[in-house]
Amino acid sequence: MKEQSSERRRQDYKILVVMVFNLVAVWFLTGLVAPDTKHRLATMEITALLLIPLVILYARCNWPPKLWLASLIVLLPLWFCTYSLLHEGSHVVGVLVVGEKIVDYHLIPAFWKGEFTSDAWVSSNILEGWRGVLPGLFPYLRDFIFLIAGWIILKSKRVENCFLVGLVFVLFCLSPLFDITDNYFNGYLVQHATGNDFMGTAIKIGALETNIIGVLLLSFGLYVAVRILWLYTNFPSTVANVAGKTQTASS
Repeated sequence: MKEQSSERRRQDYKILVVMVFNLVAVWFLTGLVAPDTKHRLATMEITALLLIPLVILYARCNWPPKLWLASLIVLLPLWFCTYSLLHEGSHVVGVLVVGEKIVDYHLIPAFWKGEFTSDAWVSSNILEGWRGVLPGLFPYLRDFIFLIAGWIILKSKRVENCFLVGLVFVLFCLSPLFDITDNYFNGYLVQHATGNDFMGTAIKIGALETNIIGVLLLSFGLYVAVRILWLYTNFPSTVANVAGKTQTASS
Protein backbone atom coordinates (compact mmCIF):
# COMPACT_ATOMS: atom_id res chain seq x y z
CA MET A 1 0.00 0.00 0.00
CA LYS A 2 2.81 2.39 0.87
CA GLU A 3 4.53 1.70 -2.44
CA GLN A 4 1.28 2.31 -4.35
CA SER A 5 0.68 5.54 -2.43
CA SER A 6 4.23 6.71 -3.11
CA GLU A 7 3.91 5.85 -6.80
CA ARG A 8 0.60 7.76 -6.98
CA ARG A 9 2.21 10.84 -5.41
CA ARG A 10 5.06 10.72 -7.91
CA GLN A 11 2.57 10.44 -10.75
CA ASP A 12 0.57 13.37 -9.39
CA TYR A 13 3.73 15.50 -9.17
CA LYS A 14 4.53 14.69 -12.80
CA ILE A 15 0.99 15.63 -13.86
CA LEU A 16 1.26 18.89 -11.92
CA VAL A 17 4.57 19.81 -13.53
CA VAL A 18 3.19 19.08 -17.02
CA MET A 19 0.06 21.16 -16.34
CA VAL A 20 2.07 24.14 -15.05
CA PHE A 21 4.28 23.93 -18.13
CA ASN A 22 1.16 23.88 -20.32
CA LEU A 23 -0.21 26.98 -18.59
CA VAL A 24 3.02 28.88 -19.19
CA ALA A 25 3.10 27.73 -22.82
CA VAL A 26 -0.53 28.74 -23.38
CA TRP A 27 0.13 32.18 -21.89
CA PHE A 28 2.97 32.91 -24.30
CA LEU A 29 1.31 31.30 -27.32
CA THR A 30 -1.95 33.21 -26.87
CA GLY A 31 0.12 36.38 -26.60
CA LEU A 32 1.33 35.74 -30.13
CA VAL A 33 -2.06 34.75 -31.55
CA ALA A 34 -4.38 37.04 -29.56
CA PRO A 35 -2.52 39.90 -27.85
CA ASP A 36 -5.81 41.26 -26.46
CA THR A 37 -5.56 40.88 -22.65
CA LYS A 38 -9.24 40.02 -22.19
CA HIS A 39 -9.17 37.09 -24.60
CA ARG A 40 -5.75 36.03 -23.38
CA LEU A 41 -6.95 35.79 -19.78
CA ALA A 42 -10.13 34.02 -20.90
CA THR A 43 -8.03 31.40 -22.71
CA MET A 44 -5.93 30.93 -19.57
CA GLU A 45 -9.08 30.52 -17.51
CA ILE A 46 -10.45 27.87 -19.86
CA THR A 47 -7.12 26.04 -19.74
CA ALA A 48 -6.76 26.24 -15.96
CA LEU A 49 -10.36 25.65 -14.93
CA LEU A 50 -11.57 23.21 -17.59
CA LEU A 51 -8.86 21.52 -19.62
CA ILE A 52 -6.34 20.89 -16.84
CA PRO A 53 -8.80 19.57 -14.19
CA LEU A 54 -10.41 17.29 -16.79
CA VAL A 55 -7.01 15.92 -17.88
CA ILE A 56 -6.04 15.40 -14.22
CA LEU A 57 -9.28 13.53 -13.56
CA TYR A 58 -8.73 11.19 -16.49
CA ALA A 59 -5.00 10.77 -15.85
CA ARG A 60 -5.67 9.66 -12.25
CA CYS A 61 -8.27 7.10 -13.37
CA ASN A 62 -7.89 3.73 -15.07
CA TRP A 63 -9.53 4.34 -18.42
CA PRO A 64 -7.29 3.76 -21.47
CA PRO A 65 -5.71 6.99 -22.77
CA LYS A 66 -7.29 6.53 -26.19
CA LEU A 67 -10.73 6.45 -24.59
CA TRP A 68 -10.40 9.57 -22.46
CA LEU A 69 -8.55 11.51 -25.15
CA ALA A 70 -11.49 10.86 -27.48
CA SER A 71 -13.81 12.08 -24.71
CA LEU A 72 -11.75 15.27 -24.36
CA ILE A 73 -12.14 16.04 -28.05
CA VAL A 74 -15.92 15.96 -27.67
CA LEU A 75 -16.36 17.45 -24.19
CA LEU A 76 -14.45 20.71 -24.62
CA PRO A 77 -16.30 21.86 -27.78
CA LEU A 78 -19.56 20.74 -26.14
CA TRP A 79 -18.86 22.96 -23.14
CA PHE A 80 -17.87 25.87 -25.39
CA CYS A 81 -21.16 25.64 -27.29
CA THR A 82 -23.37 25.33 -24.19
CA TYR A 83 -21.74 27.72 -21.71
CA SER A 84 -23.22 31.00 -22.93
CA LEU A 85 -26.60 29.38 -23.59
CA LEU A 86 -26.82 28.15 -19.99
CA HIS A 87 -25.55 31.43 -18.52
CA GLU A 88 -27.71 33.79 -20.55
CA GLY A 89 -30.64 31.39 -20.42
CA SER A 90 -30.48 31.66 -16.62
CA HIS A 91 -30.76 35.43 -16.94
CA VAL A 92 -33.87 34.93 -19.08
CA VAL A 93 -35.41 32.71 -16.41
CA GLY A 94 -34.53 35.29 -13.75
CA VAL A 95 -36.18 38.12 -15.67
CA LEU A 96 -39.33 36.04 -16.23
CA VAL A 97 -39.45 35.01 -12.54
CA VAL A 98 -39.62 38.65 -11.39
CA GLY A 99 -42.36 39.31 -13.92
CA GLU A 100 -40.46 41.46 -16.43
CA LYS A 101 -40.15 41.22 -20.21
CA ILE A 102 -37.01 40.61 -22.26
CA VAL A 103 -36.06 43.62 -24.39
CA ASP A 104 -33.26 42.00 -26.40
CA TYR A 105 -31.13 38.87 -26.21
CA HIS A 106 -28.25 37.04 -27.88
CA LEU A 107 -27.92 33.65 -26.18
CA ILE A 108 -25.33 31.90 -28.36
CA PRO A 109 -22.21 33.69 -29.69
CA ALA A 110 -21.53 33.29 -33.40
CA PHE A 111 -18.36 31.24 -32.96
CA TRP A 112 -17.98 30.93 -36.72
CA LYS A 113 -17.63 34.74 -36.87
CA GLY A 114 -15.00 34.86 -34.15
CA GLU A 115 -17.32 35.78 -31.28
CA PHE A 116 -16.20 34.63 -27.85
CA THR A 117 -18.23 33.20 -24.96
CA SER A 118 -18.69 36.70 -23.57
CA ASP A 119 -20.36 37.94 -26.78
CA ALA A 120 -23.86 37.10 -25.55
CA TRP A 121 -26.36 39.11 -23.54
CA VAL A 122 -29.89 39.50 -22.21
CA SER A 123 -31.44 42.95 -21.87
CA SER A 124 -34.51 43.95 -19.86
CA ASN A 125 -35.95 47.09 -18.35
CA ILE A 126 -34.14 48.54 -15.32
CA LEU A 127 -35.69 47.10 -12.18
CA GLU A 128 -35.58 48.46 -8.64
CA GLY A 129 -35.23 46.65 -5.33
CA TRP A 130 -34.99 42.88 -5.07
CA ARG A 131 -36.53 42.52 -8.53
CA GLY A 132 -33.42 44.14 -9.95
CA VAL A 133 -31.03 41.84 -8.07
CA LEU A 134 -32.44 38.40 -8.87
CA PRO A 135 -32.04 38.31 -12.69
CA GLY A 136 -28.34 39.13 -12.40
CA LEU A 137 -27.72 36.39 -9.83
CA PHE A 138 -29.78 33.63 -11.44
CA PRO A 139 -26.82 32.15 -13.42
CA TYR A 140 -24.93 31.70 -10.13
CA LEU A 141 -27.95 30.18 -8.42
CA ARG A 142 -27.96 27.73 -11.33
CA ASP A 143 -24.21 27.20 -10.80
CA PHE A 144 -24.84 26.40 -7.13
CA ILE A 145 -27.58 23.90 -7.99
CA PHE A 146 -25.42 22.29 -10.69
CA LEU A 147 -22.49 21.96 -8.27
CA ILE A 148 -24.67 20.17 -5.74
CA ALA A 149 -26.07 17.87 -8.44
CA GLY A 150 -22.59 17.13 -9.82
CA TRP A 151 -21.27 16.39 -6.34
CA ILE A 152 -24.16 14.00 -5.59
CA ILE A 153 -23.85 12.18 -8.91
CA LEU A 154 -20.07 11.78 -8.92
CA LYS A 155 -19.64 11.11 -5.20
CA SER A 156 -21.71 7.94 -5.52
CA LYS A 157 -19.31 6.61 -8.21
CA ARG A 158 -22.17 4.70 -9.79
CA VAL A 159 -21.36 6.03 -13.25
CA GLU A 160 -18.31 4.21 -14.63
CA ASN A 161 -18.52 5.27 -18.27
CA CYS A 162 -15.51 7.41 -19.19
CA PHE A 163 -17.42 9.92 -21.31
CA LEU A 164 -20.37 10.26 -18.92
CA VAL A 165 -18.13 10.89 -15.91
CA GLY A 166 -16.30 13.58 -17.87
CA LEU A 167 -19.60 15.05 -19.08
CA VAL A 168 -20.99 15.40 -15.55
CA PHE A 169 -17.67 16.77 -14.27
CA VAL A 170 -17.48 19.39 -17.03
CA LEU A 171 -21.10 20.56 -17.16
CA PHE A 172 -22.01 20.24 -13.47
CA CYS A 173 -18.71 21.05 -11.73
CA LEU A 174 -16.11 22.75 -13.93
CA SER A 175 -18.50 24.91 -15.96
CA PRO A 176 -20.06 26.46 -12.81
CA LEU A 177 -16.56 26.96 -11.36
CA PHE A 178 -15.48 28.72 -14.56
CA ASP A 179 -18.66 30.81 -14.59
CA ILE A 180 -18.18 32.01 -11.02
CA THR A 181 -14.44 32.61 -11.40
CA ASP A 182 -14.75 34.43 -14.71
CA ASN A 183 -17.56 36.73 -13.59
CA TYR A 184 -16.68 37.32 -9.96
CA PHE A 185 -12.88 37.22 -9.91
CA ASN A 186 -11.93 38.24 -13.44
CA GLY A 187 -14.96 40.39 -14.19
CA TYR A 188 -15.73 42.02 -10.84
CA LEU A 189 -12.57 42.00 -8.71
CA VAL A 190 -10.08 42.47 -11.55
CA GLN A 191 -12.67 44.53 -13.49
CA HIS A 192 -11.99 43.05 -16.90
CA ALA A 193 -15.65 43.19 -17.90
CA THR A 194 -18.02 46.12 -18.33
CA GLY A 195 -21.60 45.65 -17.17
CA ASN A 196 -20.62 42.62 -15.10
CA ASP A 197 -23.35 40.80 -13.14
CA PHE A 198 -21.56 41.27 -9.83
CA MET A 199 -20.97 44.95 -10.53
CA GLY A 200 -24.70 45.40 -10.99
CA THR A 201 -25.35 43.43 -7.82
CA ALA A 202 -22.88 45.59 -5.85
CA ILE A 203 -24.67 48.75 -6.98
CA LYS A 204 -28.00 47.39 -5.72
CA ILE A 205 -27.06 45.60 -2.46
CA GLY A 206 -23.54 46.83 -1.66
CA ALA A 207 -19.94 45.68 -2.18
CA LEU A 208 -19.66 43.74 1.10
CA GLU A 209 -22.73 41.61 0.45
CA THR A 210 -21.65 41.04 -3.14
CA ASN A 211 -18.18 39.89 -2.07
CA ILE A 212 -19.68 37.52 0.50
CA ILE A 213 -21.83 35.93 -2.21
CA GLY A 214 -18.89 35.72 -4.62
CA VAL A 215 -16.43 34.25 -2.10
CA LEU A 216 -18.91 31.65 -0.85
CA LEU A 217 -19.79 30.55 -4.39
CA LEU A 218 -16.15 30.45 -5.50
CA SER A 219 -15.08 28.51 -2.39
CA PHE A 220 -17.86 25.96 -2.86
CA GLY A 221 -17.00 25.52 -6.55
CA LEU A 222 -13.31 24.96 -5.77
CA TYR A 223 -14.17 22.54 -2.96
CA VAL A 224 -16.40 20.39 -5.17
CA ALA A 225 -13.88 20.26 -8.04
CA VAL A 226 -10.92 19.40 -5.79
CA ARG A 227 -12.90 16.78 -3.85
CA ILE A 228 -13.98 15.06 -7.06
CA LEU A 229 -10.38 14.97 -8.27
CA TRP A 230 -9.34 13.50 -4.93
CA LEU A 231 -12.09 10.86 -4.93
CA TYR A 232 -11.49 9.68 -8.48
CA THR A 233 -8.16 7.94 -8.01
CA ASN A 234 -7.64 4.57 -9.73
CA PHE A 235 -11.28 4.60 -10.82
CA PRO A 236 -12.95 2.41 -11.86
CA SER A 237 -11.24 -0.64 -10.42
CA THR A 238 -13.11 -2.91 -12.86
CA VAL A 239 -11.11 -1.53 -15.80
CA ALA A 240 -7.87 -2.87 -14.33
CA ASN A 241 -9.52 -6.16 -13.42
CA VAL A 242 -10.94 -6.70 -16.90
CA ALA A 243 -7.57 -5.86 -18.47
CA GLY A 244 -5.88 -8.37 -16.19
CA LYS A 245 -8.34 -11.12 -17.03
CA THR A 246 -8.00 -10.45 -20.72
CA GLN A 247 -4.23 -10.61 -20.53
CA THR A 248 -4.35 -13.87 -18.55
CA ALA A 249 -6.77 -15.48 -20.98
CA SER A 250 -4.68 -14.55 -24.01
CA SER A 251 -1.52 -15.93 -22.48
